[in-house]
Amino acid sequence: MLSHSAAGMILNTEYHYVDHLVPLCSILDIPLVVTEQEMADQIREFYPPLNICLIENYTDLPSYIADHFDVVFYCYIRMVFDEIFFFQQKARNKKIHTIWCPHGNSDKGQHHLFFELLRDEGYALLYGEQMLDVFKEKEVLQKLKEYRLIGNFRKAFYKKNKTFYDNLVKSKIVKYLPENKKTILYAPTWKDKESSTSFYDAALLIVEKLPDEYNLIIKPHPNILLRDPAFMEKFSLLCENRQNTLLINDFPTIYPLLDYIDIYIGDHSSVGYDCLSFNKPMFFLNQNERDPYLDRGAYLHRCGTEIKKHQYADIYSIIEAFLPSDFSHFHEIRNKMAQYCFGPEKEIEEIKKSIESLLSTLPDKELNFF
Repeated sequence: MLSHSAAGMILNTEYHYVDHLVPLCSILDIPLVVTEQEMADQIREFYPPLNICLIENYTDLPSYIADHFDVVFYCYIRMVFDEIFFFQQKARNKKIHTIWCPHGNSDKGQHHLFFELLRDEGYALLYGEQMLDVFKEKEVLQKLKEYRLIGNFRKAFYKKNKTFYDNLVKSKIVKYLPENKKTILYAPTWKDKESSTSFYDAALLIVEKLPDEYNLIIKPHPNILLRDPAFMEKFSLLCENRQNTLLINDFPTIYPLLDYIDIYIGDHSSVGYDCLSFNKPMFFLNQNERDPYLDRGAYLHRCGTEIKKHQYADIYSIIEAFLPSDFSHFHEIRNKMAQYCFGPEKEIEEIKKSIESLLSTLPDKELNFF
């Protein structure tokens, strides 16, 4: 039993938070508050049973949260939270504590304000030493009241529910692809302020040049689907005409896919970090030709073979050339990187106790805090 009444929260169509807050809420056995019926339906389909609180009337949300919970786990920033919940907290003379949860271990946000915006957070969950170092560098760690390193909690959640997810992959993925072929996953990130995505330059080539001996699964970042529906409609038609290509727009959970596939293609997506512990061949599309040894924004690229923008048309010949030596070249560094990012794998109960210890440091009430 947690020491505070707590919930996770996802506002609007922030689908890229689903695969982070659902496992967390499941581990803690707390509800997840969402505001979209479609998101609630997706969670029910792709995750084991979870207590979902659907508040579709956005004007009811602040009162509902303030009346029912003392602590909210989220992936936002405190400034956004207080804009929405300020008056309900003031009316009740009650501070709702927030605990920041990372939504991936991406290299994005190194050259534009992102981590710096977390300086108003009082409490945070971090994966491991890498995130700890970034928080120190961005002068965020020094301002936190408490934090906990909880490791790769999503992998632990996946392992606990592996039978459920093995069946899910069979019904949603395997049945739609030809048998006895190596399967590639291409998981590009979205077009952020750093122009991190490879999707618009590489996706068509990756589909059109796919050799018959491979299957290809394409999982775009949810923000691509939301922000560029016209391009995605055309791209979907291209994929539908390829028997060995599967575009998945509504498969939020990543670890079952990483367990299933044979080869990973990414850019600056946090999925690359998720892939590390599986130690499978990794190929990185270096859209902006960043130096992985000098630029933290390309830090992960040292764990696999890089393919630069002018080489995208030759992607499969590059994969064929480097695939036989991938394990010998990158096995050790992938293991080291996984340890640096997440630390040793933890059991569910250990993760839960660590978060509970953070909750125990929160004051029961904070009166007259305005």
